Amino acid sequence: MSLRAWLVRRTIYSIFRKPVKGQPLEARMKHFAVALDKVSDAKPFNAEGKAVIVAAEGYPGMSEWVIAHGADQSATILYSHGGGYVWGSPVQFRDFAWRLSAATGARVLMLDYPLAPEATAPQQGDVALAAYRRLLDEVDPGRVILAGDSAGGGLTMTLALRLKAKGVPLPAGIVLLSPWLDLTGGSGSVRENQDKDVMIDGAALALSGEIYAGGLALDDPEVSPLFGDLSGLPPILTQVGSTEVLRDDSTRLAEAVRAAGGQIRCDVWKNMHHDFQMSAAVMPESRKAIADMARFIQDSVNFTNQETAA
Repeated sequence: MSLRAWLVRRTIYSIFRKPVKGQPLEARMKHFAVALDKVSDAKPFNAEGKAVIVAAEGYPGMSEWVIAHGADQSATILYSHGGGYVWGSPVQFRDFAWRLSAATGARVLMLDYPLAPEATAPQQGDVALAAYRRLLDEVDPGRVILAGDSAGGGLTMTLALRLKAKGVPLPAGIVLLSPWLDLTGGSGSVRENQDKDVMIDGAALALSGEIYAGGLALDDPEVSPLFGDLSGLPPILTQVGSTEVLRDDSTRLAEAVRAAGGQIRCDVWKNMHHDFQMSAAVMPESRKAIADMARFIQDSVNFTNQETAA
């Protein structure tokens, strides 16, 4: 682990976990949203000279395009942000989206989906499906990648399962960053890493999951896509930190996809924190992870603009 990564981890712990250690569950959950806002506000993104950011007309809510200069306008990453289904918007993830667009040579469509408790499952999946269908009016599915982090990673997998079940043309590949795939809390890492994860409190996360599930069972694939039919999906890349409570959501997905005959690469990054890829402004590990994503995406998408993709 680099010195910068060590410093980032200490900072994250001091913001997310340390202030509420020993406090009631509800207080820990509320603090998490406050901490996310604090971290987000600390990283303003100035698009000048980096990317073009425009409203995605015809797409849900405040969805937006983030397009690095020189990106191929037909190769597209449909990205769903994290936040436990109760927090966040495309705005907080612009810096990462720009870096992903620049690294891959593709434009990024940042999906704005409704949040709980005002909206509960399966409404988020409905919105994601509508956005994907709208996207296919513009581009070939073979030039689309589905991607997402944390809860957005779960929504990404939910969307992939819906597409397959409905016979909608599938994308070229799927990228998942620390995805939240089992909202029942059945992954062993939820307990093993409860005191090691510098950001996520497993018990507080479970409460967010109950709010998001609404009237659906926690093991319903619309809520926990790990329990869906994982056969027949496009190639998948997952990245997750070894000390995350969500680590085993990724490793279990890898086992299940392989058992179903699919292709998946599951990279467990030693001592990395939840969503460490978002720390690319300061951490070399984050930049390497994005570079790895870019190679996977470029191998999956049939780029016509080879100079941009290089």
